[in-house]
Amino acid sequence: MRRLLFILTAFLAFLPALTSNASAQNEKINFVASWKQNTDKAIIEITVTKGEAPFKCYVYDKSPFLGGKLVAKTEGVTDNKFEILLNSKENVYICLYTSESDIEMSTKLLNTDNK
Repeated sequence: MRRLLFILTAFLAFLPALTSNASAQNEKINFVASWKQNTDKAIIEITVTKGEAPFKCYVYDKSPFLGGKLVAKTEGVTDNKFEILLNSKENVYICLYTSESDIEMSTKLLNTDNK
């Protein structure tokens, strides 16, 4: 009987940690990015498939973790679909954050041949 009470107590002690981990995974941001077709301008189309607005979006010319330079930024985005205009079409890294938390982030490389 003592063993059963110990196991039940241990399970109840770890239950909040298990549920908070599951809810943190649900908040992750996912998005799709592509170059806008049929235009002479360098426009990136971004569609957020998972995540809560508002968003912050930063575009870098190289990996932001290896010294990439910020080439565009947009903050306070409330729509799940939005566009970013760049000076030229080049390989870029896109970082998308929730505005509420700089911890929740998703990063993708967008090549010039992505459609």
